Amino acid sequence: MKEPESLEDIVLPSELLKTFKDETLIYDSGVYDKDRCFVFGTEAGLKLLEGCDILADGTFDISPKLFVQVNSLRFDKLL
Repeated sequence: MKEPESLEDIVLPSELLKTFKDETLIYDSGVYDKDRCFVFGTEAGLKLLEGCDILADGTFDISPKLFVQVNSLRFDKLL
């Protein structure tokens, strides 16, 4: 698969848009957004974020050439 030259060229295959439980990509700002952003996760994960400590981290080392940074969120909540 050829690496995209622009954000507009990014097409996510359907198998990357769903979890094993058939939940979909949470957010894609769209092909016309010059600062395109994808948010992967689940609705259950979003619910767990309510009322918990959130740790955010970003790295520049592994980001694909069209993106500046890859960010991840982690949370700490007793179930």
